[in-house]
Amino acid sequence: MLCVPSFAGEFIFEPASYVLHKCLCALVICYCIYGCSAGTRLQSDNQDSIDEKNESLQMTFIDFKATGNEPSWVLEIDFDKRMHFKSLNHPEEIITPVPKPDIAQDIPVERYRALTEMGELIVTIVPDTCMDNMSGEKFPFFVTVDVKLSNETDYTEFKGCGRYLLDNRLHNIWGDD
Repeated sequence: MLCVPSFAGEFIFEPASYVLHKCLCALVICYCIYGCSAGTRLQSDNQDSIDEKNESLQMTFIDFKATGNEPSWVLEIDFDKRMHFKSLNHPEEIITPVPKPDIAQDIPVERYRALTEMGELIVTIVPDTCMDNMSGEKFPFFVTVDVKLSNETDYTEFKGCGRYLLDNRLHNIWGDD
């Protein structure tokens, strides 16, 4: 028997196993509360990391970003200024002005075709779930990029995934300038 203080200020005699059981229950409850909050904090930290990456790209005014693997490539589009494509296959980066998109009448596909002295870039953005084959990350758009440098005769096709870094519902709704 142990002498335990009660909430009323009196001392109560209880069996040791009962007191041990109360203490153990209190520890389990504290552990569960801490564990749940730590898990939430971890998920929040991961989401914060993704949000920070997107915010840093937004600060550079990148509106859409697409990436692919085998070979590794990146396409960044600032719809007010330029498209920027780089790949391990092509040592030269291709930077072009952003042309007006060709939008199909029957399916929601956007296609951008830009021709400069560096070469030609054709970007096709399809609203279809796409999963990165290396990271397993899901993206809302499937993207193909066809590249032909000025000294080449054939196009090289790159496939990957992409996303708008801002709310894509805002893209292309303001009309033509």
